[in-house]
Amino acid sequence: MIRRAAPLPAALPAAALLALLLAAAGAGAGPRVVAVGDVHGAYDALRDILLATGLIDAGGRWAGGDAVLVQTGDLLDRGADALRVAWWLMRLQEEAPAAGGRVIVLLGNHEVMNLMGDLRYVTPEMVAPLADGDSEKRRSAECKERSAILRRAARDLGERPPLAGEVRKACVEEIPPGLIEYVAALRPEEPLGRWLRRLPAVARVGEVVFVHGGLSAEMAAEGVDAINRQVRSELATFDAWRDWLVREEKMVASASLTAMARAVRVEVAIREKAAAEAEEGDEDAVRVEGAAAPDLDRFFEISDSLLLRQDGPLWFRGYHDWTEEEGRAALPGILERLAARHLVVGHTPRKTGRIESRFGHRVFLIDTGMLADYYGGAPAALQFADGRVEAVYLDEQVVLLEAPAEQQMVSEPR
Repeated sequence: MIRRAAPLPAALPAAALLALLLAAAGAGAGPRVVAVGDVHGAYDALRDILLATGLIDAGGRWAGGDAVLVQTGDLLDRGADALRVAWWLMRLQEEAPAAGGRVIVLLGNHEVMNLMGDLRYVTPEMVAPLADGDSEKRRSAECKERSAILRRAARDLGERPPLAGEVRKACVEEIPPGLIEYVAALRPEEPLGRWLRRLPAVARVGEVVFVHGGLSAEMAAEGVDAINRQVRSELATFDAWRDWLVREEKMVASASLTAMARAVRVEVAIREKAAAEAEEGDEDAVRVEGAAAPDLDRFFEISDSLLLRQDGPLWFRGYHDWTEEEGRAALPGILERLAARHLVVGHTPRKTGRIESRFGHRVFLIDTGMLADYYGGAPAALQFADGRVEAVYLDEQVVLLEAPAEQQMVSEPR
């Protein structure tokens, strides 16, 4: 059933009046659950929809009482205010419990990409606020170190070393002001990096499961807790590889994922060359010093990890791509394995800029392309309250499902 709200009086801004209506509707009815999709640095849009749903006050502080806010990942990349969004949600997570509420932020594929050094979608505007008076000095030192590492690796492999000047020139062009500082902020011991690594990939609130991309039948069989443990474990393993390569001066601290893969290939090649020369009794054989990296040989299996698998929780697009028949056949089993009634996902921007329901209201797609300059979408939130499921926009709310909760448990949604 779809019900469009009546025109709002002009005496109050639409978003402010809508927030009052939502707060009144939820009074005495238990905690609301509000979900917001991909943000990509769209701070103003996020602020507007959280204000419209009554979760924050005009000063951006938590005002949602015992409500639960779930943000389904992809805070970072593309938008200039990505870091502002991250720090703000970190603060809201601290504020909400005092009022009995909760803020749950999920890992998106873009958070994991950044943690792994895949910075293709990090814009100069996004990292510029982190630049300071020493940024140029850091960039110069980093580029000098990169040149030395590449030249040393070439010599160890018996190849012609690249020209130092050319390496440094290319390096400077690749590193905008603030990028080195941003990579440093993503380290596991830093507040931002520590927070990101603790975010779950999947979250359950009541009988609703939230995940950035989605869960295939195979993934769902693993269960929410096991998926989250494996994602954290894979991130820790990746961090161990990265730490070793930097510590052993195989790559610079700000190296991209591509540069890291190259460093691993060089290290493996050097070790193979050293082993072959030693077998032949070559007195001039290359000596490989330093402790062996933990499980370095498994680095190139990372594409099969939950961090990068296309059917994994961060990348899966089945709920978007499936036909209605495919979804209706697969979803009952997935939901049964998860002991859930609904799935809520982001990751794939809706071309309509609207929240969509699929497969008999079993799945809600909530990525509305909030970063308007890039996606052309608009702020939106999905709300579970009083047995209803509603799409909330800045000027209206649309009821997507109005069956009582107990009826939804035993009957097919219409």
